[in-house]
Amino acid sequence: MGGFALAVGDRAAIEACIVCGSAEVEPFLALGQMALANKFLTREELSGDEPRFDLTVGFCHECSHVQLTRHGSPARMFEDYLHISSASDTLKDHLWDLSDVVVQRCGLGEGDLVIDIGANDGTLLKGFRRHGVQALGVDPARNLAERYRDPEIARYTGFLQLSLGRGDPGAVPSRRSDHRHQHLSSHPCPAGVRPWRRHRSRPGRVVRH
Repeated sequence: MGGFALAVGDRAAIEACIVCGSAEVEPFLALGQMALANKFLTREELSGDEPRFDLTVGFCHECSHVQLTRHGSPARMFEDYLHISSASDTLKDHLWDLSDVVVQRCGLGEGDLVIDIGANDGTLLKGFRRHGVQALGVDPARNLAERYRDPEIARYTGFLQLSLGRGDPGAVPSRRSDHRHQHLSSHPCPAGVRPWRRHRSRPGRVVRH
């Protein structure tokens, strides 16, 4: 069996609270060096060193937000991702129930578009497609994009960027997300989103799940 390699260089220490920008973030819980979740080693990798990262939790005295004091590389964490939503029947049922609720409350139909930020294998979007709603998934996991292709669901393989929806004619405002806001960065709107520009003139809603 291999040992572990502390990969400090892949994690940048935060200089300010990720919510309010305050510098008053105090570390209060050190969990030591941890391997990445869902990064199971292959047989060939067992004899090598497994990268581990410092995991310390901090408290912001300004806004009371609890956060990690070092941020990992989003690419390392999410571009090869092993968790799939459809592996759990309970989760699939929950996501399809969510799509039913959103369609009903927002009155969505064939002329509307739902963007799922962190789409994973497209389970939630398949729920919306049952109602005829147009669907676009945004997710950086390249392995999931290759494995779960669906001709009825458009997909952008990459990270959502903050500039999406600011001035670019291809941007669209309607979207659903969960906990991935901490990985956003500034970048031009991805070309793969541009075919959906016809939806931009319509008001959108954000459903954070």
